[in-house]
Amino acid sequence: MRSISIQEFEQDPAACIAEAEAGQRLVLLRGGKAVVEITPGSGLISESDQTQLWHSEEERLAAGAEPMDILRVGYNLGGPTITTRDELYVRDSKPEATRNQLLALMDQGFDLGGKPSTYEERHSF
Repeated sequence: MRSISIQEFEQDPAACIAEAEAGQRLVLLRGGKAVVEITPGSGLISESDQTQLWHSEEERLAAGAEPMDILRVGYNLGGPTITTRDELYVRDSKPEATRNQLLALMDQGFDLGGKPSTYEERHSF
C-alpha cells in the first residue's frame, strides 16, 4: 500500500491508475487524512457473479405482469376518459361545458359518467 497526496494524484493520474492496475493499493490523503482508497480491480463483480433475481425467463416476465396490467388499464383519477389518440388531440371542437360548469353539475348530484358524483365524495380520502 502506498499513500499519496491528492495533489500528487492530480499531477499524474494515469500513472496512479497504472499502479492500481498492476496490483498496488493506493490511499489518497488530504491534510494527512485518508480520503480515498484505490484498489486493484480483481474484486470487481463480473456479470456471471451477479446475483440472479429470477431463475427463469418465465419468473422475470411474471414479476412484471402486475405492474404492466396496472399501466395498461390505468387509474381513474376522475377526469375525462380518453381512449384513443384522436380524442387526446381534438383541437377543432369546443368543450360544451367548462370545468366549473361540470363541477357545479356534479355538486348538484348529476352523475356525469364517472365516480364520485358529489363534492363530499370527490374530496373524501
